[in-house]
Amino acid sequence: MPLTRLDRVGTFVERSGILHDRLGPLRITIGQARDEGVLAFLLGSLDPEVLAAFDFRHPSWDETEVPVRVNAYDLDAGFRYLRYRDPPYDDAFFAREAERLRPLLDAGVDVYAYFRHEDEATAPAYAERLRRELVGD
Repeated sequence: MPLTRLDRVGTFVERSGILHDRLGPLRITIGQARDEGVLAFLLGSLDPEVLAAFDFRHPSWDETEVPVRVNAYDLDAGFRYLRYRDPPYDDAFFAREAERLRPLLDAGVDVYAYFRHEDEATAPAYAERLRRELVGD
């Protein structure tokens, strides 16, 4: 879920906390230029137990260190957050992604894969296809 309004972060954190162990990772989208104060505010507002993946949209954030960045495979973190938005996906795509993700899963890393497609209701089928590719169904 993207956090887009800083003035609502406290309310969001409070309300999402009632989900406890059912709360998956939060996608924190930041579109503005780099601002260390914003990053410090966000990191300080989140419970350390909450999984958060940062989705920086401005190039000034490119070298910023955060625990998890959306679509980053090579992290030293307990989870990855992958966001897929370029359909259609073919057999080669699913084989390539499974090859990239299997070592992570084998190492005990949790992988959250999010398919989003506004024009067609294809996201659930794509997610299921990736799952099948990973487990060999």
